[in-house]
Amino acid sequence: EYLFSRDAQRLLLVVQPAASGYELPAVEELARAFSRAEQAARSLTGIPAEVGVTGAFAYAVEDATMMRGDLVRYTLVALGGVLIVFLFAVGQVRLLPLIGFHLVLGSLVTLAAGLWIFGRLDVISLSFAAIFYGLAVDAAIHLAMHFEGCRRAGTGGEESLRATYRLLLSPVLVASLTTAAAFGLLGFASLTGIAQLGVLSAVGIAWNAFGTLVVLPAFLLPARASASFVRPAAGLGRTVGALERNRRRGGALVCAFLAFLLLGIPRVIVETDLFALRPADSQAARVQDELETEFGLTDPHGSVMLSVSSPLTPDKEEALLVAVERVSAYLEARIPGGGIRSVTSPAILLPSLEAQRARIRHWRELPRAETASRMEEELARAGFAPAAFSTGLANLRDVPLAISPWSAPLPGTAEILGHHLRRDAEGLAVLVSFTPRDADALEEEARLLEERAPWGDGVRLRVAGRPLLERELGRAFADEAVLFPVLIFGFTLVVLLTVERDPRRVAGLLAVPVLTVLATVGAAGWLAIPLNPANGIILPLVAGIALDDGLFLRAHLREGSSLAVAMSRAGRALVATTGTTVVGFGALALSRYPALAHMGELAAVGLGLAFFAVMVLPPLLFRPGSQS
Repeated sequence: EYLFSRDAQRLLLVVQPAASGYELPAVEELARAFSRAEQAARSLTGIPAEVGVTGAFAYAVEDATMMRGDLVRYTLVALGGVLIVFLFAVGQVRLLPLIGFHLVLGSLVTLAAGLWIFGRLDVISLSFAAIFYGLAVDAAIHLAMHFEGCRRAGTGGEESLRATYRLLLSPVLVASLTTAAAFGLLGFASLTGIAQLGVLSAVGIAWNAFGTLVVLPAFLLPARASASFVRPAAGLGRTVGALERNRRRGGALVCAFLAFLLLGIPRVIVETDLFALRPADSQAARVQDELETEFGLTDPHGSVMLSVSSPLTPDKEEALLVAVERVSAYLEARIPGGGIRSVTSPAILLPSLEAQRARIRHWRELPRAETASRMEEELARAGFAPAAFSTGLANLRDVPLAISPWSAPLPGTAEILGHHLRRDAEGLAVLVSFTPRDADALEEEARLLEERAPWGDGVRLRVAGRPLLERELGRAFADEAVLFPVLIFGFTLVVLLTVERDPRRVAGLLAVPVLTVLATVGAAGWLAIPLNPANGIILPLVAGIALDDGLFLRAHLREGSSLAVAMSRAGRALVATTGTTVVGFGALALSRYPALAHMGELAAVGLGLAFFAVMVLPPLLFRPGSQS
């Protein structure tokens, strides 16, 4: 198949690959075939023509190249950034090889588990490594910094370790459990990449908790106390103390800031446009845009799939063919109205027995014998031998029988029907394609087709198209954006009630993540960071990090100190863990895929707000002396 543009300066070649666009070896082989064909064409013609390729295979080749480059870039940045933050926070150079080995081993173990579970991963799920690096080192920072603080106070190594575990074992376990559960729930997401990312991250967090609590102490005990870096965060303590002393004024400022952020919620852009998720620097996208301009190839495209289930019987096959004819006739009748531009249907090549009998009845009524005799006379009069046309004249006189198109397909139609038929263990399906005027027309035609069902006994009708997929994706995202946080907060509530047993403290702890999530959504609206099914997972994660920070702060309060003193002791570790998580997620902003880049941007904003909330909300929510 080939077409020329209106100015005859562009030639379009339409290639139908035999393999799927998701099979990377086939993609790479097709790319090599295109390259060989281009070189051969240039050597034969000598014309300095520009060649561009688009379609699913072209996007797959681009994605594979970009994915490798992006994966290496943001993974190395995340790993290096996390290790640098850890070094400045803990001040133990000798721990860097251990932490680096622990992080890399954890990502490899998680990757192996993901491949064992899912078989293959995509560009979204492969970003788990950067996320894992940002989250995995948090518990190590808290443990190492508290241990170092005890050592610098003159306590022995084993006693410092016991004190550290008495204080932090519970928040580390609860934080790991709630974070792993939050990610694990995402395994039920409708988008495959998000589901895989959730499962991988949950596996990584569980592995990390074991490695941190079991392996890290063996390297902390022989180490000498650090002479620097591990100092109380006096500035944060003074800030919290000032908020405790000036609750009204501080509360007014914080409420005004939160109110400003919340006003951004109506401005949030919910993005489910699949084309908006593709890389901006795409040669295949530019070629596709040119095809739409020069050849009139429009998007969207609609497809109607009619199917019957196994076991197949002649009655089912006949009902399917009748339904295909009815749907095709209905769509063609909609063309004069302008909603549909064209219809491609195999109905003419697969006539049902019902349609054949109707045509045969009409054939019987025609003056066929008289016409055949007149033709013989005219042929003889013109000097032709009528016997040479005997077969055609006999067919004109005969009345054919209706036969199944499955048993006697028309010659030369196998290639065409191969694009429209699917026969497998599930049953038989026929595809009818049409080009609507626009996305709204596609949705309208899909609604009308579904309303007019059933089109035949036992025949199932499904309408597909990119806008329809985006619509369903938007609905699923809206449902999951409510369902997953509710489930996560419900699970967290159960865990906190089990650990804390005081409903007031639990309510205070939960207020921090709830307000953080709302503030993050509002900030996304003000900063024009769109929410999509990929970066939507950041919201439960931000809630989990805010809760984790609150749990670690609460652990220091159990030492009997005031909130200001607790913040001065825990503040440096909270700043460090916020830094490592921001670095891990923020590295995704380097990706050329908008979905991942927006994930990194939203995470950086949300994690910053989580630290802000942990610092300013407790002194406003709890009165002095009531925190312990």
